[in-house]
Amino acid sequence: MKLIVYFLIIIVSLLIIIMDIFKFLGYFFIFEIIFIYLADKTQTRALIYLTTSSIFCFAIFYGYFAIIDFLVGVKIGLIQSLEKDQ
Repeated sequence: MKLIVYFLIIIVSLLIIIMDIFKFLGYFFIFEIIFIYLADKTQTRALIYLTTSSIFCFAIFYGYFAIIDFLVGVKIGLIQSLEKDQ
């Protein structure tokens, strides 16, 4: 039983790391849109990109925090179940 719980803790930890990578990709996406807005000569096209990407990034970050809260809760629960067994 303990081996299964250790395995689940490792999987949850890897999922948290993957979600952090997606968060950093979201930051790079925002910076890319800002640079497109600053470098573009026609501001209307960049403004359309900025509004659509801001909605997209809001969805990414909202989902990120919801999933991270869930995964951290699962990891804490698994660690507490290990402590109860000892």
